[in-house]
Amino acid sequence: MKTKTKIMKKKAFSECLTKKGISPLIATVLLIGFAIALAAIVFKWGGGFTKDLSKQTSYELASGIQCTKTVNLMIEQSCILGNKVRIKTTNKADGSLAGAIIRIINTQNQIKQTDLNIIVNPFQTVNFDGYYDGIPKNILKSRITIIPKISVNDKIEICPAKDFEFDGSNCQNLLKYGSFEGVNVFLNHVPPDPIDPPDIWYPSSLGIADTLDNTELFGDKTLQITSLGYVYQSTSIESGRSYTITGWIKPAIGGSGRITLSPSGCSGISTDTVSTNEWVFVNQSMPATDSCTSSADLKLENLGVTVGVTVEFDNIQLFES
Repeated sequence: MKTKTKIMKKKAFSECLTKKGISPLIATVLLIGFAIALAAIVFKWGGGFTKDLSKQTSYELASGIQCTKTVNLMIEQSCILGNKVRIKTTNKADGSLAGAIIRIINTQNQIKQTDLNIIVNPFQTVNFDGYYDGIPKNILKSRITIIPKISVNDKIEICPAKDFEFDGSNCQNLLKYGSFEGVNVFLNHVPPDPIDPPDIWYPSSLGIADTLDNTELFGDKTLQITSLGYVYQSTSIESGRSYTITGWIKPAIGGSGRITLSPSGCSGISTDTVSTNEWVFVNQSMPATDSCTSSADLKLENLGVTVGVTVEFDNIQLFES
C-alpha cells in the first residue's frame, strides 16, 4: 500500500514538471497592456492635477492684478468716536473694493478685528469704523491695519494690508471741552443770558464739580463730581436726526454716575453706571424725531447721596448717528 502511494506521488510530480507555462509572447502582451493602463491612469490624474494647478495659478495671478488695479487707499483722517476708531479713507484706484478688515492692536497688545462689507467705488471716500478694546489712552500710538477686500470671479479675496500708527484725537463733537482740557474751575461760573447758550460746562447749586489733573483715561484732565452734583452744557441739534451720546464714567464704591441728553420738545436719553471704581464705557442713541427743537442740554451728574463719594467723567461725546 505504501509503495503504491509512493508511485502515485512520483507520477503527479513528473506531470507537473512536464506542464508548459505562459508563453513569452503572451507575457509580453500582458506587460504592455498593464503598462498602457497604468500610463493612462497616471496621465488622467496628472492632467487633472496640472489643470487644477494651472487654474489656481491663473486665479492667483488675476487676484494679484486685480489688487494692483483696485487698491490704492489714502487715509484722510483717523479719530476716536465712542469705542471705535473712525478712519476716513479714499480709494484712489480704478476698481471697486468689496470692503475691508480693520485690525487694531492697542498698546496693551489687545487685538480687535472688524470685518466690513462696504462697497468702495473708484475715487470714493468712506468711513471705515474699527472697534477697539481697552481705554482710549491705550489707543494712542496703537497699530492699525487695513486689509482691503476685492471680488474676483464672485469670490472675496484679500489684498496686501496697509498699516499705520494711530495718533489721532476725538472726531467732531457737538460738545465743547468733552475731555475737559482747557477747563480749570467750574465753581462760581454764572451761565450767560439764555439768548446766548453757554458753550462750557456749568455746575448746579448742589455738590462740587471740578477738573482733576489725571492722565489715566484720555488727555490730561478728568471731571470729578461730588454727591448730588451735576454739570450741564447746552448745544444745538436738528429735528429729524438721530444722535448718540458716549462717554466714560468711573463711580467710586457707593457712587452712581449718569449722562443725560434732554432736548426741548421730545424725550431725551440717559445712560448710567454704578459702583465699579473702574472706567466704564456708556453708549446710548436717540432715534430721529421731528418734535425736537434745536436746543438740548447734556448733563453729567453724580446720583449718589453719600457725602464724599465721587464720580469721574471723561471723553464725553455727542454726535449724529
